[in-house]
Amino acid sequence: RDSKIGSIYQGTNGIQALDLIGRKMASKGGMLFMTTMGWLNKKISAVEECPAFASELPGLQAARDRLGTAAMHMGAIGMGGEVDLPALHACDMLQLFGDVVIATLLGEQGVIAQGRLEELAAEAGVDLGDEEARAAWFASDSEAGFYASKGDNFRFFVHQFLPRTAGRLEAITSPDRSA
Repeated sequence: RDSKIGSIYQGTNGIQALDLIGRKMASKGGMLFMTTMGWLNKKISAVEECPAFASELPGLQAARDRLGTAAMHMGAIGMGGEVDLPALHACDMLQLFGDVVIATLLGEQGVIAQGRLEELAAEAGVDLGDEEARAAWFASDSEAGFYASKGDNFRFFVHQFLPRTAGRLEAITSPDRSA
């Protein structure tokens, strides 16, 4: 039973990936994709305004740019009548897209949480730049710890998951047809 789920799961991912590149991204001449990119840009600009995430911003922006580059590449190939090559990389595109959307949503949560964390720190008289005071505060105040963890989730995702978007872009733009 447990091994059967692997084939179902992979088949479902493949169908969803083909639907993404064949229908969703191509719909209305790419307007749905461009609308999504506009939405991502709006969310990412909120991260730009939050100094607490200055180290994460370049990684998020680079991943978003890779998504745009991959989409333009696949679109150009598809418009040229080639359907096999984009289909070979549909799952990579689905995963790249998902990573960027998830990171962006985590960034949005992180920005909101950072604002609340700063309010709570001001009320409690805690200097967020003092690591020792900060750690003691988080250990004693679950609400503060909750908001801090939202930022940590975003940081972790940007630094541990978004680097793989570079490899996905490389695979998507590769002319290799060995599959």
